[in-house]
Amino acid sequence: MSGAERGRFALVFGCLATSAALSAAPPLRTASEVELALRDCGNENRPFEIEADVVYAYRHANCSATVQDSTGQVVIFDGTTSNGTLLVEGTTARIRGRLLMVPDPPRATAAFHAVYEAAERMQATASPNSRERKALPDGPSLGRHTTVTGLLRDVFRDEIDPNFTFLVINDDRADTYAVFSSGEDPLMEIEGLVGFKVSLAGFQPSPSQRPNKLGEGRSRQLSPIVQTHPDSVRPLPGVTADCFSVQDLPPMISVANSSIGRLGRRKIAGFVVTKWSGNNILLRTDDNRLVFATLSNGLSPSRGDRVLVSGVPESAVYYMHLRHSRWKPLPGKTARHDAPAVRVSLRSLFSTDDGRQRYASLHNGTTIRVMGRILGDSPQWGKARQFAIEDSGCVLTVDCCGFMPEILQQIPQGSLVDVTGTCIIRLESTGAVPRIGGVLLALDNPADIRIVKRPPWWTLGKFVVVISILLLFLAGAILWSFMLKRLAERKGSELAREKLSVVESRLKVYERTRFAIELHDLLSQMLSGISMQIGAVRKFIGTNNDKSLRHLDIAAKTLLTCRENLRDCLWDLRSRALDEPDMEAAILETLGPHVQDAAISVRFSVPREKLTDSTAHAILSIIRELVVNALRHGKATAVKVAGCIDGGKVLFSVADNGCGFNPDTAPGAAQGHFGLQGIRERIDRFEGEMSITGKGGHGAKVAIRLNLPKAETRSHDNG
Repeated sequence: MSGAERGRFALVFGCLATSAALSAAPPLRTASEVELALRDCGNENRPFEIEADVVYAYRHANCSATVQDSTGQVVIFDGTTSNGTLLVEGTTARIRGRLLMVPDPPRATAAFHAVYEAAERMQATASPNSRERKALPDGPSLGRHTTVTGLLRDVFRDEIDPNFTFLVINDDRADTYAVFSSGEDPLMEIEGLVGFKVSLAGFQPSPSQRPNKLGEGRSRQLSPIVQTHPDSVRPLPGVTADCFSVQDLPPMISVANSSIGRLGRRKIAGFVVTKWSGNNILLRTDDNRLVFATLSNGLSPSRGDRVLVSGVPESAVYYMHLRHSRWKPLPGKTARHDAPAVRVSLRSLFSTDDGRQRYASLHNGTTIRVMGRILGDSPQWGKARQFAIEDSGCVLTVDCCGFMPEILQQIPQGSLVDVTGTCIIRLESTGAVPRIGGVLLALDNPADIRIVKRPPWWTLGKFVVVISILLLFLAGAILWSFMLKRLAERKGSELAREKLSVVESRLKVYERTRFAIELHDLLSQMLSGISMQIGAVRKFIGTNNDKSLRHLDIAAKTLLTCRENLRDCLWDLRSRALDEPDMEAAILETLGPHVQDAAISVRFSVPREKLTDSTAHAILSIIRELVVNALRHGKATAVKVAGCIDGGKVLFSVADNGCGFNPDTAPGAAQGHFGLQGIRERIDRFEGEMSITGKGGHGAKVAIRLNLPKAETRSHDNG
């Protein structure tokens, strides 16, 4: 076993041993021991068995509960199929389970929790609602049930974990946060109590002091958090909780900004100037005030409707804002005296004449006309409720919540449009001095958008797209051409190799055939002549010794010639004369083994590339035979070889200074001499001619003319 394998084995064995040791360890007996063990994930699979009061039961998918004994409290999660029904508030239970890592699918993580596997209900304790409740103290109140009373200022879902909903209650001194499970969330009913004084019963699971590092040695005090259930939130006695039976909204100038949040729910009547983002409306009141409201009950009213709106007031510096508002229609219609739209530029909404940034608050709530080019290239065009227009670098958001936004599908993006709508200055927060989040233009009908100029068909974007497509096609064509070239080269190489293989095969066959013909024409005939001479010797031996000796002499000469021819054949097989690029060099290399002290002069002006190997071999063989005969039989000391090409013929000659001979009386095959016969046979293959001139004592000259094959003739003519 390798070192790595031993290490892995030891690690697995250690984990199993640790898990077994924790499983075998004595169970945790108190809530404080369980809470302490949860701080170390190394205690996974550690058992616990505690007896504690169920002081709070969460009502959401986790089915967890807070239990408490004399040592402290801990949150227990349901690991059974009971869906939390084993742990009921106001009971004492014996709970058994283990410390485990519990997956959290929404966050794709896991957390270390105490998970109970069995719970035995022992007895009922006093109901949490019937216990004595006290107001939240200034100090820690860990594990105490309490009652909170005050003005319900806000209700909102937790932005981190939507399983929980928060309530904000103010008792004229500080804010208290209450939280309950959203799985049982009657949000609409709770929102109806916002702005009224309420009371709620809850449980405070942690100390009110929670350190939060702000710097060295500094911390801040967070508001108390109370865990509750929505059914424990009730209006105080004497409060009707009728959102429309409240006082009227006072003028903003008569209320201090710090006191607006404590006014509670107020109402105001007016007609709807415009609406945007689905649930926001702008009211113009009967005393000509502008009030913005965020609705929470169903559909919003239409533009021009006279309504009564009830909500929680909030200062927006330039106007009053009612949150968590509810509305109801009022009888009749208020005559709308719309002032004519004011033509403004986008730049004037965001900056002064000298270029400094500012928002034109005087246009807030008024009808304006602006011109700009539609921005964006969204696939949701024609379905979105908002779009943007741009001019001189300024961008304005346009909201078309007042009508069906599908009308935008008829307006091409990039069009220059003239838009008429209500100017809205948006705020981002409700701090002491709220920050302005931008300017919005709310439209009421499709007629508020007028196309001034449609975008040109040939735009820069389309040009870039076309160029990109052409470049892609060009790149594809280049790649395709390159691939075809590579394929053609590969196929050409394969075809060339195949042709070369065929040519080599044909050359081999041709050489074998030529060698067989030469052996047959020379050696076979010579051997036949030798056999005939030996037969004649056998016939005359003993009766005519002179004839027998003459026939033996002929046989001996024939054997010598046969040996020389065989040597020449072997020389042809081993010689590289045919590889010489020049015929003169090839002739000299062919004659080298046969020339001793004789002077050889070669002037052969025939290009080697004009001759095939077969023609060159025939010429070299004829010249070799003539030179050898001149040196051996003519006793020549100097030989001249000359040659040239004339049209489709090769003319060459061999002249020597030997004793000469008469071709008519020269010995032939009957006397064992086959040289001239072999030369004539080679010449006949090329349909050539041979002439011999010379006489005794004055040397000899043999002139030969060979007809080139047609392929060689065409090559010569082209050259």
